[in-house]
Amino acid sequence: MNICSIILLLAGLGIGVFVYFTTLFDQPMSYKYGETSDQNKAEVEPLEALATNIYKENKNINSLLKSLMTTKFFRIFRTNLLRDCEFFKKKQKCILGKCPVYEEEEYNITHIKTYIVNKTLDSKTQEFTKHIPIEEYVDHSDGWMVDEHLDEEGSFLDIQKNPERFTGYNGSIIWNEINKQTQLNHNFSTPGPHQDFLYRIVSGLHSSISTHISKFYLDDIEARENFSLIDFYTNYDIFYERVGKYPDRVKNLFYIYGFFLDALNHIIANLPHYTYYADDESKNQRIQNRMQWFGHYVSKIKNTEKIHDGLYNDISKKELAEKIKPMFRNVTELLNCIACDVCKFNARIQFVGVATMLKILFTEEGKKVVLSENELVGLMNTIFRLSNSIKWYEEQQDHEAGEAFFKTMMYCIALAIAVILIILAIMVHCISSSRKDEERVPLRMQDALRT
Repeated sequence: MNICSIILLLAGLGIGVFVYFTTLFDQPMSYKYGETSDQNKAEVEPLEALATNIYKENKNINSLLKSLMTTKFFRIFRTNLLRDCEFFKKKQKCILGKCPVYEEEEYNITHIKTYIVNKTLDSKTQEFTKHIPIEEYVDHSDGWMVDEHLDEEGSFLDIQKNPERFTGYNGSIIWNEINKQTQLNHNFSTPGPHQDFLYRIVSGLHSSISTHISKFYLDDIEARENFSLIDFYTNYDIFYERVGKYPDRVKNLFYIYGFFLDALNHIIANLPHYTYYADDESKNQRIQNRMQWFGHYVSKIKNTEKIHDGLYNDISKKELAEKIKPMFRNVTELLNCIACDVCKFNARIQFVGVATMLKILFTEEGKKVVLSENELVGLMNTIFRLSNSIKWYEEQQDHEAGEAFFKTMMYCIALAIAVILIILAIMVHCISSSRKDEERVPLRMQDALRT
């Protein structure tokens, strides 16, 4: 075998070996759930069936929520970011202090709006919105967390000006403590799905927050003096490492979204009747109309109540609420220990949203539910973020599928080149051998003539 054929053969074999090992050790794709998973199974669990319906309607829901969340009513949230942390002496710091919050200085109120939910009343006789003077306002949080309206040191902050995105802050200590608080299984005398209920809700929220961080990621934040929104980008690897490769985290994202949808179904008929702008009827009417369409798309996601299946087999709904309420309140107190103000602000919004969802679901049938303005804003903003996370989870899958297709094509091309090189090596070897044989024939004839 001559040098040329040897080089071609080695090159072909080298490419073939490279393709084999890069395919063998290729990064796996994110866990697929719902519509993209195996629907040929004999029995599909309620959550997976719900996830399939969520895929179908989430685009419309997300579009309407996006238009609603840009209105001033849903942009302003009241909270106190200066409460003392009672859990840790030393707190993690936000990198270079690049996470300030922007207050809404012009926002001032003398009355607090409350929103009444009572499914047993006819819509014609139902009271929907009340304006209560601040001095007469009482706690409506039902013990799930601190009522922000009663904190005199609270500030009005603009959600749009303080978006949830990567800040460089490491909140792992807070999340570890939150997970401990939500996994206190010794609080329950009997095992069952109820033991993991609160943990799965908070885990789903954590998945959503991680999704937002990966969607708006920033490299080399320590070295940057200034940055703008255009500097942030989607980091697909971060999503995979924090959410995508963990089936339970993906499932819990759909789990919490399912419970939010079920809570919305309890109040969806009321939303178009609330007063959002008492002093501007045209703005008020626009929001009410959007709420009407929002309710239409939410109601198309059927059987949201089935997500409760098995939850109350070994414990009553009332008992479960009594068990998890102090656990959840402890979790919300941990938010005071977040050292990054904009991170704390966004966490506070979403935990108020979760508290409101729990309050709606665990209120006894026929009993009036009173939501404060903050609770309604927190509820709607949280479900918007969960909807975004589901949307971005789908985008992640599309991106990974595109990358997988591209890599497959590259592997096929490389493999084809390897095969061609090996064939060429064989052909060169055969041609070379043939020429040598042809050169030997005249020599043999000459030898024969001599003899």
